[in-house]
This record gives sequence, structure tokens and C-alpha cells, in this order.
Amino acid sequence: MFVPAGLHPARVERHQLAQIARAGADLFEIGLAHHDAGLDGPVIQAAYRSALNRGHVLARALRAVAHAAGLRPPSS
Repeated sequence: MFVPAGLHPARVERHQLAQIARAGADLFEIGLAHHDAGLDGPVIQAAYRSALNRGHVLARALRAVAHAAGLRPPSS
């Protein structure tokens, strides 16, 4: 599941990641917003522009990755 980091406030982003994990996702792809998203489609480009406008992109992405890592199920 792809989630562009920083698109939504941190609380909303954590909730989305938790919901995705509860739905059974075994893998998250956290997108780091950047200005040159020419290889991505228009929807991801728009998401990245919004995230960049919110600021603190790297810090938000790192927090999203840390949160997603904590959602993985325990090893068998």
C-alpha cells in the first residue's frame, strides 16, 4: 500500500496506516515528497505538492516510517 508522507496531519496519517494494517496489508510504501516527481502520475504529483506545501517533509516521512514499522504483526 502506498502512502505519501506528509499529505495529512500526523494524527490522520497514523490512523490511516493503522487502518491499512488492520485490513491486512503486509507492506507499506511511504512516499517521500519531492519537487521532481515527473515519473509519478498526476495523483501522486498532486499529493507530493500538497505535502511539500505543508513543510517538514523529511521529518514527517521518518515519523510515518517509524509508525508503520511498529504496526507489523509479531513474527511467528
